[in-house]
Amino acid sequence: MLAVDINPALTVASHENPAVRLDFITGLIDGLGPGPAGTHLELVDDLGRHLAVFRPRGGPHRVIDIDAGIDVTPQFAAVAPSVDVLARSGLDPATASRLLRLDSGQIDRGSGTGTDDDPRARRLAVLDQGPLWAAAEQLAAARARLAALTDGRPGSGVERARAFAAATEAHTASGRAAAAHGRILRSGLGLAGILAAAAVVLVLVDSLLEDDRWTARALLILAAVAVVVTVADFGTVHRARRREHRAVAAAGASSYDELVASLGPLADEGAVSAVLAAAAEVEPLEARFADVSEGVPVEWALANRRAVAALARQRTQAIPYLGMDLATAVGPVADSARVLVDRVMQLRDVGSTHERFPLVLDEPFIGLDATAATALLETVRRLAAGHQIVLVTGDAGTESWAAAAASAAGDVSLVRLGKVTPVPAPPPAPRPEEAAPAPGTAGPAARWAVDA
Repeated sequence: MLAVDINPALTVASHENPAVRLDFITGLIDGLGPGPAGTHLELVDDLGRHLAVFRPRGGPHRVIDIDAGIDVTPQFAAVAPSVDVLARSGLDPATASRLLRLDSGQIDRGSGTGTDDDPRARRLAVLDQGPLWAAAEQLAAARARLAALTDGRPGSGVERARAFAAATEAHTASGRAAAAHGRILRSGLGLAGILAAAAVVLVLVDSLLEDDRWTARALLILAAVAVVVTVADFGTVHRARRREHRAVAAAGASSYDELVASLGPLADEGAVSAVLAAAAEVEPLEARFADVSEGVPVEWALANRRAVAALARQRTQAIPYLGMDLATAVGPVADSARVLVDRVMQLRDVGSTHERFPLVLDEPFIGLDATAATALLETVRRLAAGHQIVLVTGDAGTESWAAAAASAAGDVSLVRLGKVTPVPAPPPAPRPEEAAPAPGTAGPAARWAVDA
């Protein structure tokens, strides 16, 4: 019979053959489930009972409370034909395997899928959540106010409002230039006419005056200057009208009247002012959120707020287990450490019975450099101080780490799979009337054994 004693804290089980490791992991998890004949298990439940699960070949499967010496099989056989610790928590073997087992691909968050694995979520989760969501809510509210003024199209509405404002400004400037030119035209032509008339009068009465021809010429010159100035001012009007035409064309119309007709209610000075004021409110808030969120779009952040907040909580609860280096780190190693913490937290409260189940790590740190692997192994060791973990590996470096840790303290055990260990025979079945009445919660395994 092959038997493995499992440390209440951390057990590192090693073997160079992947098939042997897989058989051990499968047998360990199946041992908590319906389990094949020949697979036996000793465990301690959350009530402190020392239980033994026996699955003899050719005989009934039983669960024995070893300390009390009573058969408690009915507590674990009501859901399935054979005894099943997992079924008491509502777990089937496939679900339990996904929950209890973690391999290197699952631990490497960068290779996963879903919101928690999105780099944007990880980026937001490390930020101060208070300022982050305050900035997001303020920006969302400002955008909503702007959208209400622009028929739900804040981008195009703001652009049209700005174009209309520019066209209105150019149209107003053109009108002012035309009005000013009209005044100059009337004044200039009037003055030129008066001067010309005076010159004519002087020419007609030159017999009455001495040397008045020079005076008449001066008056005619002044009249000509007045006409030139008046005509030259028309250039100002022409330039103002060209600016208006360009502004109107930029707004998508051929004339200002057409632009006003196309905008409808927006073609109102008060509405345009309100839109531009709302846009002026949005712009600094967008810059602030971009700075706070490190460039993550606010729409994505708000749509995934619950997942980001959950990831942030996971990071917070992971801090005591990560050590100073990983607690403040951002990167794949820190992310992997947080995945480990998150899974352990899940396994502390499983199913309707809120039972605690061990975590099984399947060659978790393969391919990592020695520094990263050691940091994650120390994280596992800290987690195992409050939750049972079984780490199965074929890596020589992990085995060496476990050997050193096992010799230094009792919280780590190194087991080399394949060693045959004698296992005591099952105790005799107690009488039915001695069965314990109240079911308890299944806890960490103390020994796993399979018939050789």
